[in-house]
Amino acid sequence: MASPASAPSIESLASQDQIAVLVARIEKLEAIIELYISPIEEIFSDDADVRAAARRAVSKKVNREHDNLSLIPEIQEDFQEVNAKLDALLRKRKPGEVLQKRLQKTNEILLKRNNEPVTFTEMRRLLELPQESKRQSMTKLGHVYQQYPDKYEVRDSKFGGKTIKLNPSYFKHLAKEGV
Repeated sequence: MASPASAPSIESLASQDQIAVLVARIEKLEAIIELYISPIEEIFSDDADVRAAARRAVSKKVNREHDNLSLIPEIQEDFQEVNAKLDALLRKRKPGEVLQKRLQKTNEILLKRNNEPVTFTEMRRLLELPQESKRQSMTKLGHVYQQYPDKYEVRDSKFGGKTIKLNPSYFKHLAKEGV
């Protein structure tokens, strides 16, 4: 199953902001490196006045930019934090093996019932989810169903609770294939 196309989450927007901050800091570090490397050629010049002027320029730059160099460990920590969050987001978007089986079984159940809406309580029983964690399991599974609007329709029932059924176009697709 393909992963759903979804709008950026709050976490991904926050990650994008953090990435922008990191890019700005990296650009600043590149500017600092350029400041230190360019005068080096002049420091080794044969002309004493050029060497003295280059050394003075470098010492001014060192004093002025010293604070920026102290940011390097902070930037590395931020970079590692952003990478960890991005990895976590990528992992979250890939359904696991158990979830794939549950989604497949959901497809089969709804196809056998000719796509009539099924309550979450009945779906839990049909999927053989454990009784002790029924609320948590079905809440999570409900969120998963909502991530696939092109496949599932989750609605509030008139009688309380929620129901699920296949999207009409996905139902036709499954009926042709014969899950």
